[in-house]
Amino acid sequence: MFIGRLYYENEKNYIDIQLIEREGEAAIRAVTTWDDLGEWTIDAIAKKSGDFFNTPTVFPMSNSGLKSEFAASISFKVTARSGKGIEIKGAWREQGITWIFKGELEEA
Repeated sequence: MFIGRLYYENEKNYIDIQLIEREGEAAIRAVTTWDDLGEWTIDAIAKKSGDFFNTPTVFPMSNSGLKSEFAASISFKVTARSGKGIEIKGAWREQGITWIFKGELEEA
């Protein structure tokens, strides 16, 4: 399992990622913040296609148990590997907007 907190480019908001990589897919839990709207979570299986892992489009859940009215998806790729973890670059997509994140996840 790999875990880490990554920040969106040019944003103060973050995305916490827990990732279990398997053959051809990755189980992912992504928890993100949206300014004063609290935390939103996506739990999904991301299927590998080429170099990228892609989740299906799902409705994120808030930390208060509400389902978002806007569907979202996550795609990412592993850009480097080390003995301590992996580096990833990815995107959260929602309502035609793409938020890019990148950084290192540590092996847990």
